[in-house]
Amino acid sequence: MENTQLQVLVNEFAKANKVSRAKVETLVSNVQALNPKKVSNGHKGRPVMEKTKALHDLIIQKAGVDGNDAVSIRKQCQVDNVTFNNAVSYLVKTGKLFRLGKFDTGLRGRQPYILSSVKPE
Repeated sequence: MENTQLQVLVNEFAKANKVSRAKVETLVSNVQALNPKKVSNGHKGRPVMEKTKALHDLIIQKAGVDGNDAVSIRKQCQVDNVTFNNAVSYLVKTGKLFRLGKFDTGLRGRQPYILSSVKPE
């Protein structure tokens, strides 16, 4: 047993219950062997679905080098607002897509972003 805190707990338990410390240590090591620690590969959550990967590739392709506004890209991809916004947020966070500024539509309300697949200088 490598954990000193665990060693202290085993000693206290053995002393309080008048049990052999060696027997308690073997019990603890056997329990630890039954429940090994998970090895993390650095990824969290479930794997990305194929249709989501395809959507990400399509958004990057439609954004292009010159940039395109988010509303027209969403209409070309033919997906709902929530799915598109989630995909764009992920791509911006991972650095695969960049926001260049806001597109002036001349209308009232919130203006859409201009998205590009190339980092602005």
